[in-house]
Amino acid sequence: MRIPPVVIPALTFFVSILANSQAAATVARGVYDYNRTFTTAPGISYELLFVESWAAPDTFYPQEASTLTGALSVIAKRGRTPILSVQPVHSDAVGSAASLLPDVAAGKYDAIIANLSASVKAYGGPVLIRWGHEMDFPQNVGRYDWATNNPAAYIAAYRHVISLFSRYLGSHAAYIWSPGGAANANDYYPGDAYCNYIGCTLFSWSSAALKWIQDSSFTRIFGPRYKALGVHGKEIIICEFGVATSDDQAAGIAAATAAFPNFPQLAAVIYFNSRDNVSWWPGGSIPDWSISPALW
Repeated sequence: MRIPPVVIPALTFFVSILANSQAAATVARGVYDYNRTFTTAPGISYELLFVESWAAPDTFYPQEASTLTGALSVIAKRGRTPILSVQPVHSDAVGSAASLLPDVAAGKYDAIIANLSASVKAYGGPVLIRWGHEMDFPQNVGRYDWATNNPAAYIAAYRHVISLFSRYLGSHAAYIWSPGGAANANDYYPGDAYCNYIGCTLFSWSSAALKWIQDSSFTRIFGPRYKALGVHGKEIIICEFGVATSDDQAAGIAAATAAFPNFPQLAAVIYFNSRDNVSWWPGGSIPDWSISPALW
């Protein structure tokens, strides 16, 4: 399935980098390979890379090259399309964490955007850009500078950033608007003209399910998110997916894979091959999503 042209201020571009997986009626698979155990794994179409702070684009995870340009090229040489998750951490030279979003919308971070864009453009291949992810999760307010209870502030910043990326990167880039999937996620939607794909996050962990008395299955978690986010008519990418090592990962992956056909707008799922970096509640353990390539 080919997606229609997406119009972003100052640029019209046509992107169809998920067309092959859709034509084959399959859901493409990707990986965030912090553990570096998937470098030669077959069947991986996308690879996620986190830029720790957009003011320092050559610091990223996993750090497999000395520059962002080099890291994107390494992924491409593996026959995979990079997904670049850009974390817009505030710069003390510009402003505070509290003022990040209005500062971005006001153009105070334009030089940082230009510098990051230059690194991506030097790579020269196709890339999906995921800017300011999981802004809607209330638990991320205070953890991520860009997470906020003010959707209008996020939308203004997001639109400004994507407009500049589009001007600099042209048809090399497509954009993923990627909330976590909270009940009010659509309050942060920037509009059809500012994203090609919609992302979300999905982790399955029975310990969390017991704490909050809910089913941790793929369908139970993803179903409501798909229904809510699917109203925009765009293909959906689960940008972070994981089953805890303390659970039956083989069974969890098998159940998720079996459910994929029930969600026709689902285009790709990216497995988070890493231990988490925070506990999910005060005093709680830190979940580990690491997985063997044989299971994914």
